[in-house]
Amino acid sequence: MSACEGFEDKTGWNGWLENISGELSGVESSPLSRIADTIIEKARLHRGDHILDLGAGTGLLTARAARAVGGEGSVTALDSSPECIEKMQSDSVIMGVGNVLPVLGRLENLPFDPGAFDAVVCRSALIYAEDLKNAVRELSRVLAAGGRFSVCEPLAGESEWKGEMGEAGPLFLQIEDVLRKSGGLRSADRHSVRDAFKQAGLEFDSLVVRFVISMEGRDAEEVAREYLNDLPGELSASNILRKSFEEPVIVQVAEAFGRAAADGRIRGGLPCLYVWGTRVG
Repeated sequence: MSACEGFEDKTGWNGWLENISGELSGVESSPLSRIADTIIEKARLHRGDHILDLGAGTGLLTARAARAVGGEGSVTALDSSPECIEKMQSDSVIMGVGNVLPVLGRLENLPFDPGAFDAVVCRSALIYAEDLKNAVRELSRVLAAGGRFSVCEPLAGESEWKGEMGEAGPLFLQIEDVLRKSGGLRSADRHSVRDAFKQAGLEFDSLVVRFVISMEGRDAEEVAREYLNDLPGELSASNILRKSFEEPVIVQVAEAFGRAAADGRIRGGLPCLYVWGTRVG
């Protein structure tokens, strides 16, 4: 799974974060921009550094890292989506950026030598890995001794919706429980992500930040469709829920959720975990 797929079609966690960018109460700047700026800040990049951006997507972190390291440094932008790589290559040419190298690859098997990078940055990509712990071990392997890492991952396993949905409320809670227990990125929580870094032998600091999701004023049918098709293909809520619920029930609850969210009667909370540190030895 590539984070780029989610960004391009507005599904997936990247799409979810993109969709809520203008929906957080009292926030002037885009949450995605603030997340990206925080990741780069905690990576403590220097002029001339060689940086790896894991699951780079369309380059939200890549562009910031490229500016930070300057022409004497470089940013290798890795993603598993050929479409992402092609877009980044095209954008680099258009913008005249010469220090960005897009690379096709997977998080669990990075095509780089040990200690190849001064820093690794990553946003909303590690949880897409089929093996989170192996992906973090690979992150550690390609870091030079003293190299820095800075990551931010959405904790879907800790997401929640609060408010009033009437008679559909109890069934909605059952549906949410099934989704959280379906495994993979939907079950990601702070403990599983932190444990992956601990088992990789990395020393780190971490911080959970919770974003409030409001869909008030949006089209109710659109909200319902997005809820059922939040991730691509087999990962979508609709596909997962069909294993436990009848189709009419799924549609009925999604429509009730859409109406409640559009009316402002229900809001969501999405925690995100920042993890940053230095590879010792």
